[in-house]
Amino acid sequence: MLFPRFTALLLLVAICLSLSTPGVSASLEVHPNWPSRATAHVKPQKPTRKGEPKRRVIRIDDKALLEASSTGGPSSWCAGPPKFPVGQPVDLLLPTPSGDRHVVLYIPSSYEKRKQWNGRYTPVALQVLFHGLRDECHNFLHATGFMPYAEKDGYILVSACGASGWFGRAWNAGTCCGFYHDAPDDVAFARQIVQLLTNSACVDPAKVFATGFSNGGMLSEVLACEAPDVFRAVASVSGVVELRPGNEEGLELCTAALRNQSSRASVLMIHGDKDLFVPWEGLHTMGFPPITNNTLGWVLRSGCDEKALHTTINTTDFLNVIYDDCSPDRTRGMEGGVDSTAFSPAIYSTNEEDSLDLTALSKNPMWLRYLNAKPRSIVHLDRKERAFQRQALRQHLYPSAPDTSSEVGGENGSKAESKNPSITVELVRGIGYRHHWYETKNFSTTDYIYRFGLRVFGSY
Repeated sequence: MLFPRFTALLLLVAICLSLSTPGVSASLEVHPNWPSRATAHVKPQKPTRKGEPKRRVIRIDDKALLEASSTGGPSSWCAGPPKFPVGQPVDLLLPTPSGDRHVVLYIPSSYEKRKQWNGRYTPVALQVLFHGLRDECHNFLHATGFMPYAEKDGYILVSACGASGWFGRAWNAGTCCGFYHDAPDDVAFARQIVQLLTNSACVDPAKVFATGFSNGGMLSEVLACEAPDVFRAVASVSGVVELRPGNEEGLELCTAALRNQSSRASVLMIHGDKDLFVPWEGLHTMGFPPITNNTLGWVLRSGCDEKALHTTINTTDFLNVIYDDCSPDRTRGMEGGVDSTAFSPAIYSTNEEDSLDLTALSKNPMWLRYLNAKPRSIVHLDRKERAFQRQALRQHLYPSAPDTSSEVGGENGSKAESKNPSITVELVRGIGYRHHWYETKNFSTTDYIYRFGLRVFGSY
């Protein structure tokens, strides 16, 4: 028994260390007092080291900004300008039971265009970003390239920083990565972030969107399990549901958490089928279920019509399936949730063929084509592809957001964005791709996520 446990521990350490992404370090000068709008704009500081500017941080001492509004309206702060500077990232410290937590807020300059003739603002969407293991919130905000999209549509971005765990900065989302108890409560922290922005800017509560990579993607899916009343859409890149103790029990815990919830979040999953760290086939030792089972779980929990699925991807190395005919009413059981008998052990089988034989979903030819797609002959990117990906990532630091009418991100644009919020479950499979935020010649993770939000919300 000792050897398997020791092997599992070594595997956990190796995976957690490998899941990291390069972070951006900077000196943080904590500003304890709440500044007025006139002095809140953070001026450039003399860098402590080359390329590392000294940043001021606003500490949130006003507890009223962290408390739920009694109005229950679209937003408690639409009558005037936001309480924070616009047009630049702003560092905030939020008090939590486990200590101060750090987030980076970006309210675009175009937010001011939401101002009406009477001085009130029209509500905007809020996208909350969750980085991967050992990454940093500033780095993730810039590297993912969502800021130009926010500037284009006038919506708000906030990038959250994880807490320090055994393997570095991470999120307490389940069996990974470095937390073995209920603290810190990152679901409560995510709710607190949304509450802060709702009380200090004109946020539309029906358009709150969680987006994460790797360990951050795992937290995003947990938010769809435990906080669909706050997060109406989530995007998980290289993540999976791995609530403790993980595997099929983790999927069942997600189902149980939704049992008494009247709402469901739309869920997007983007995953490479050659991911070594969160494998497509699952990794039982780490508590990671197979991605196909993870997807079927969301299809069942969301009450999706498994026959009503289609695809919009027109590339050879990325495929997608979209379920947009979903209704929580279809999941009503004796206790108001998904019938647990729908999650038979066979569905969790790592043998895809066994799973397919025992589910009605397998009868759909599109799903069969999706699951049986052959990996590319060359799994690793060649030199030219690597050079292009580096260039794409550099351009994605501050790119020009594409016009929504163009065909970008590998989608054929045949399906118009919905005008009303809806429940959608989507899965994008990167054929032959590993554990990355994919930016290639014919597919952009950032752009696909942006368009997913358009499909769900209708607008930002």
